[in-house]
Amino acid sequence: MSNRCAIPFLVSPFPDELLGSWLYRLGIHNHGSVIRNLLEPDTRCNLDKAQWRDIVQTTPDFERLLDALGTTYRHVILEHTTYPYWLRFHSAEHFDFSHLDSHRPLPLLILKARRQSLPRLRFLLPQVLRLCPVCLSEDFTRFGEAYLHRAHHLPFVRVCHLHRIALISRCPRCEQLFRMPSTFVPTPLICSCGYDLRQYRGPEHSEVWERLAQFSVDALFCKDSVEICGVFFKFFDSQLAERGLENRPELLALLSGIYGEESAKAILTQAPQRSDIYSSAPLALSSKREFRAPQFCAVLVAIDANFEQTRVRITSLAGVMATLHEHGSQSYESAAPRRHPGSVMEARTQTAEIEKHVGRAVTRSYLYRRYKTLFWYLTLFDQAWFEAHYPPGGRGATEVLPSIEADRATIMAAISRAPRPTVRVWKNLSQQAFFRSSLRDADWLDERKKVTARAANAEKLMRKRAYLAACVDDVVQAIRRSEEFSGGPIRISAATLAPYAALSEHQLRHLFNLNPEVLEHALCRISLTPRGCVGISSVTHAELVRESQGE
Repeated sequence: MSNRCAIPFLVSPFPDELLGSWLYRLGIHNHGSVIRNLLEPDTRCNLDKAQWRDIVQTTPDFERLLDALGTTYRHVILEHTTYPYWLRFHSAEHFDFSHLDSHRPLPLLILKARRQSLPRLRFLLPQVLRLCPVCLSEDFTRFGEAYLHRAHHLPFVRVCHLHRIALISRCPRCEQLFRMPSTFVPTPLICSCGYDLRQYRGPEHSEVWERLAQFSVDALFCKDSVEICGVFFKFFDSQLAERGLENRPELLALLSGIYGEESAKAILTQAPQRSDIYSSAPLALSSKREFRAPQFCAVLVAIDANFEQTRVRITSLAGVMATLHEHGSQSYESAAPRRHPGSVMEARTQTAEIEKHVGRAVTRSYLYRRYKTLFWYLTLFDQAWFEAHYPPGGRGATEVLPSIEADRATIMAAISRAPRPTVRVWKNLSQQAFFRSSLRDADWLDERKKVTARAANAEKLMRKRAYLAACVDDVVQAIRRSEEFSGGPIRISAATLAPYAALSEHQLRHLFNLNPEVLEHALCRISLTPRGCVGISSVTHAELVRESQGE
């Protein structure tokens, strides 16, 4: 028999309300301990640190909380988180929205490479509040209180799809950034500096951001069946092929002409959201196989397709793929061993297995496109048999094989012009030479990899130093802003600096814990010291350690 208490004042979630906003309002309308008491008395769940504000993996604690609130995990995930938006483009299996009361588990969010992706998209989930001033006013008039909308917290949605005005995430007066601190996320109407956010009207924006917002929101709200992610990837690839977008620079150029260069880089590179501005990471950090909902939406909007047209074409493609599957047609990708052949006979056997699984005679160019290691092994070590069974001609022809020295020169040139000293980057810049060297010049290639690793470590150290220097600048600016708007003495800590810094409170705690010299350098920069400060006190390193551990 459970001894959980009943909630005194149960408030229902508003339309399109984000989960963290609803939990915050439940806590406001009841005593602060009520939600805690809805869980088992012996639970060790820290509600503030659980981050149940958006997509949540099902746990016994969360299930017990929802049961006490009279709802289900399935309903909350589909109606009050951004999960449907991500599911629309990365479903592990076919999903029908009409069966909301079904006990069937929800599909996993996966990558094309078949890795579970929730931890990998965690940094793309909402970290910063995005508010529409008109929605704040209308919600307050209609319901008596404001709340956070899911539709405003999708990646790269900068405009309210209802009112066509820019969303705000920072106070226009004091420049305080509105972050999502924990599970319970408040919706500010009046900033702590006294500014009424409902009065603000954001800057002008281009029409393409309105279309991207509408496309993304339509994907979130659509209740039609969800197709598996393989269908979306095939559709996405076909759209790129129709427009001759064969590589990342061409795709980046397309998006840059529409969204701007910095925004296009951010869209393509999956960078974490540290502030109200989406930043970019080096292009080589993410491959096209890891594109998700933000990239699909941005590209499909860029080629002038609205979501309804896209949905119809996706449904048509899914039907074609289902028909092919019923007739037993399948790709060899899931069956063929991906490794270097151990001998000539093994290479010939792999070639025969490819033809068997493909179900037709394959061509030399097909092997060149899909199985480059096997192609080059046969070309280098079994050329007579290979040319007899797969005559050269067209793509894949090898009339003159480069020498080992020529391949080494090609690889060294790729290393010299690679934007980042990593194997993955210069391998892509010298693919064929790399494949040939891996088969006939492996010792030299391994040595190049080791040299690259050392260079990459050196660059990583330089980036860390530059990052810490930027953190010092950020902390200095945050201290000065907090002094300016506090109107009195302040206590320098992660909690007091977070509203005015680019890093969140948790990130600042982690930063000060691992790199206490950052705070020391910042204090020196503004002519302060940890001792003898007039009107200002700083947190000691030991206090920061205890604070970072939640004590």
